Amino acid sequence: MENISNATRAFVLVREFNAPRELFFNVCTQPEHLIKWWGPKDSKLNAKTIDIREGGKFHYEFTYSNGPTLWGLLSYIEITPYDRIVFTTSFADEKTNPVKAPMAAGFPLVIKNTWTLAEKNGKTTLTMEVVPVDASPNEVEFFAGMFGSMEQGNNGMLDQLDDYLTTLK
Repeated sequence: MENISNATRAFVLVREFNAPRELFFNVCTQPEHLIKWWGPKDSKLNAKTIDIREGGKFHYEFTYSNGPTLWGLLSYIEITPYDRIVFTTSFADEKTNPVKAPMAAGFPLVIKNTWTLAEKNGKTTLTMEVVPVDASPNEVEFFAGMFGSMEQGNNGMLDQLDDYLTTLK
């Protein structure tokens, strides 16, 4: 089992979506939906491998309209239908090897994401908890210093998810 470094320094984001939990979960775990919203705003996603199951991987490249092409990797740890999705994320190379973040060398190599879903009155609340894995104390501090950027980046992606959900109603 991985060593979760200083879990008290977790990045937590809570957001409500106007969609039932089953639909929300499916949009996060079915490849034909995931490719429609995953990734940074203003980037184009090109999925190389999508194997959404415990032990599976989602390997992709994304190209910014004004910049570089980068690779990303999700490795799925736990998928509990309609309740939880746990996965690690990292920047990667073309062969799925995790690599340091190109724009932030002090950022941890691997990050664990736990997405917990709750439904009330037909709306889904996502609680996203993100922690570094096997990170040095300096990387944990760097990670904590990135919370503002992480909030902006994750909300940008979740805006895309929210927009996509509205097309399915």
